[in-house]
Amino acid sequence: MSIYLVCPKCASRDIEPVSSSNELGYLRHKLLGRKPYLCGGCHWRGYIGHEGNVTPLDWILSALLITIISVLILVLLKIY
Repeated sequence: MSIYLVCPKCASRDIEPVSSSNELGYLRHKLLGRKPYLCGGCHWRGYIGHEGNVTPLDWILSALLITIISVLILVLLKIY
């Protein structure tokens, strides 16, 4: 049984994984299990999880992760 990914914007099956564009995308992939994908039909680019399309909880967790990393960077910059 094959699992087909579907673009959340245009419902096309012409969707392929792409590499993360920066370190934050790499961290998001490793910590949250989300990979960036690109749709060949409408050129949508976004994250899709193991179970399918991204949920609102995924966006909240991503925003929380970005906030935590930003605060840690600011704290480290003030220390040194």
